[in-house]
Amino acid sequence: MNQHTTTSPWLAHDELEGEDGLVGDRAGFELLRQSIDHLLAGNSDSLRIEGDGVILTQLKLCEPPPTSKPASLREKLITFALVFTILIAVPLLALFGLYQLFQIFSS
Repeated sequence: MNQHTTTSPWLAHDELEGEDGLVGDRAGFELLRQSIDHLLAGNSDSLRIEGDGVILTQLKLCEPPPTSKPASLREKLITFALVFTILIAVPLLALFGLYQLFQIFSS
């Protein structure tokens, strides 16, 4: 008998082949299926998946999908100012450095 066999369902969020994924045993995925069925039945809009080895613990039904808030004009202006400052500052610093080198070599 395999000493690593467990009777408790387990399920975890993990990276699979460079992408987000879920890993677990058959009982863990059956628990997930039951939880999704319960959620879709309309008994609640969110629920916890209970289990000793379950790391993925929360399901939430969102209709319509959550939308991200568009950036405000103030945020856009601040971003533009930062990018503009960086794009101007780098060449100016380079020119200043070249000027200083020119001063050193010419004296």
